[in-house]
Amino acid sequence: MESTATAVPYKESDLKMLRMGSLVLAAAWGLSLVVRLLGVVPRLLNRSPIALADIAYVIAFSIFLIGALASLTPRFLRVLLAQNKWNRKSRGERFRVKGMLVLGATLLGVLPFALIFVEMEGSPGQDLLTYFLGAAPVTMLIYAAITVVTIIWASRQAS
Repeated sequence: MESTATAVPYKESDLKMLRMGSLVLAAAWGLSLVVRLLGVVPRLLNRSPIALADIAYVIAFSIFLIGALASLTPRFLRVLLAQNKWNRKSRGERFRVKGMLVLGATLLGVLPFALIFVEMEGSPGQDLLTYFLGAAPVTMLIYAAITVVTIIWASRQAS
């Protein structure tokens, strides 16, 4: 077993950079949400039909913005400042965690293609770009939900 002295503490400059990155991320998601709303709200006020994809994108950008704002809280930063327990884990535990991370990343990478195949079954005879555009809003919603759940779960671990 390795000692906990090998854990590298965060420097003040690292925390400033993390906070600045979170601010930029929140600003980017906020700008994306505003741009989407500028396209959707006038159609809503004119009582024109709104595509389901536009509604899905507005919801996804809202969820991403909530996640980015949650990453700015001191509670989330406490998670990063907590003692690094990774070095105290046994080699087998580290292997299992890394294996689960690889499996999760693989499944998240395959998700858009699975949704594209579902789109292909639902409406056959179109080109691949049409299928991708049909699956993109649902994929974005799923990724947004996973991101926010991860940030909130990490924040809950601080308490």
